Amino acid sequence: MVALNPDFKPPADYKPPATRVSD
Repeated sequence: MVALNPDFKPPADYKPPATRVSD
């Protein structure tokens, strides 16, 4: 979806689940 919304910026509080999985 990012490709469809190049101007989209996630909020500062946004954390991808991958970070938790990696940890």
